[in-house]
Amino acid sequence: MRNRLIALFAMSCALHGAQAGDAGTPCRRLLRAVQCATVPLAGADEDAEAKRFQPPPDGRARVYVLRPGTMAPAVKSTILLDGRPMRELAPQTYAVIDTSAGTHRIAARTDRDAEIELDLEPGRIRYVENRFSLLFFTVSGQLRPLEAQPAQAAIAQSRLVKSGAEGE
Repeated sequence: MRNRLIALFAMSCALHGAQAGDAGTPCRRLLRAVQCATVPLAGADEDAEAKRFQPPPDGRARVYVLRPGTMAPAVKSTILLDGRPMRELAPQTYAVIDTSAGTHRIAARTDRDAEIELDLEPGRIRYVENRFSLLFFTVSGQLRPLEAQPAQAAIAQSRLVKSGAEGE
């Protein structure tokens, strides 16, 4: 029995690593592999560039939407800007969205949608956290603004999702 537990533990550790192009979610629960969400990831160079936190191009605003942690690992959240789908996030991923300055609605679509309204200033960066809670088998997402320092620390531990072809 002990050898079997050790073997299961070793196998779950082997499954823990990310595959190339996958979101790298820790995919184990109670030493068992579970189905986890994956999303297309940007390359290492693009990820490193985004983690420099440079201001957006002239007249534009930049929003980092991050999904730290591993709550609801099998659930993707679709991030919308003013009702338009922009990116999909899996656990421990983030997206960078450049848009016009002004008031914008950012939403995260899951079992229950979450929404936040932000006043974006030209040349400035804002950070939004996409968190999850599970209640009675329903995944609820929350969006909340974050200060730069905790947001950048969480982003440092996350991977950038690929930019979509959506109009930004």
